[in-house]
Amino acid sequence: MGRARWTLASVAAVALLLGVSACSGDDDDDDASSASEDTAQETTQADPEQAELDQTQADLADANATIADQEKQISDLNAKVETGQAAAVDVQANLAAETERADQAESDLAELQAQVDAVVGEFPVTVPASLEPYADSLVGAYTLHLSEAFCAGLATCGQPRPDVRADIVQGPNGLELQIPNVFTTGLFMVEGSLFGVTDSDLIIPPCADGTPTNSQVSTTIFADGIIVAADGTETLEGLGSSVFVAVNPAGSCGAGNVFFAGSLTPV
Repeated sequence: MGRARWTLASVAAVALLLGVSACSGDDDDDDASSASEDTAQETTQADPEQAELDQTQADLADANATIADQEKQISDLNAKVETGQAAAVDVQANLAAETERADQAESDLAELQAQVDAVVGEFPVTVPASLEPYADSLVGAYTLHLSEAFCAGLATCGQPRPDVRADIVQGPNGLELQIPNVFTTGLFMVEGSLFGVTDSDLIIPPCADGTPTNSQVSTTIFADGIIVAADGTETLEGLGSSVFVAVNPAGSCGAGNVFFAGSLTPV
């Protein structure tokens, strides 16, 4: 077989190819380095923008939170305002009711004052304390209570008198006052009061030597009070009385006098 022979021309051609290849490799390296530098530059430029975006998003989140909190505060304030308005409505309603009641009270007071003035205009009023209108209703049983007002010359002066039964009855000559075992006297009307005069040997006990006493008894019965109702009706409230006893001297007893104030209470 024959061997290849390198000629100068062949060597020159190979050297030229190698040079071109080397140059081509340098260009590729330059392109790769340039691309890497561009990417790094883009990354460097992107980092501040991303940070700014992240900060903007954080600020937006804070703003949204602030808005939400303010909206809640506004809602709470609105609720308080509504509550206050409702309370104000209630207060106004109560005030109106109180004003109406006050006006009514003032009107009632004015009317009452007018009535009082009308009544006062009728005074002074004279109410006769006469038993004449009640003569027919006086018949009945009473408890007679006596209180000593004056006493002189008697051994019994100062001694309390027990309550006794007294009856006003219709006798043959008109009204009579009967005090069992003491005295009975006829009653006659003088200027609206009843009077009776009689003798009694029982109203004052016997003398110390046993001699019975004899006394003149004067009795007065009068109206203790008259009740006048709003319609003008008059009612007898009660009966008052007075009893005067003049004791004649007898045996060891000298003359004496005793005066009693009394009242007659229906039994």
